[in-house]
Amino acid sequence: PTSGGVCRQAQPSGVMFALILLLGGAFAANPDAPHPHGGKLSPYVLGPPTVLLSREDEEELADGKTIMRVISNRPADESREGGARRLLMVRDVAAPKDVVLDRIGDFAAYPRMVKGCDACHVYKREGRPDGTEEVRCEYRIHALHLKFRYFMSHQIDPEAGCVVWNLDYERESDLDDSVGYWCTT
Repeated sequence: PTSGGVCRQAQPSGVMFALILLLGGAFAANPDAPHPHGGKLSPYVLGPPTVLLSREDEEELADGKTIMRVISNRPADESREGGARRLLMVRDVAAPKDVVLDRIGDFAAYPRMVKGCDACHVYKREGRPDGTEEVRCEYRIHALHLKFRYFMSHQIDPEAGCVVWNLDYERESDLDDSVGYWCTT
């Protein structure tokens, strides 16, 4: 994110911010081959959200509604594709933010929690000295009659309550590219 700054104060209920983009490609997933490129989409960075919510947005959240917007985005890095669209979703969740973040990081449970996810297998987990963690997962999903296999690298910052992800470019995925961001506040 490159605009504005916001944050709702941590309350008994966590607020989830999600920015997600998945683009289909014509690849055949292969864990033994690198992806044909090192990323076309601008990746997100760990940290607090920089999304401004309007008074109307705040009222909708207070009424239990989910905020969803499509955002057109021009990358700052000209070597990346321009004109990408991203989905913004904001929702109040009636749970402490650490519980919400634990559920987001429970990749093995994704087939039970995420519609269309058939399997999610962690193949690498590495803690870092700064308290963040990298988790790489293989996903198998379906949509309509199509099946996809792809590999993701997630960066998790428990202190900030954020997760960012992008394809694991060391493995070839069925998706052309994907980046995303979750944050609890």
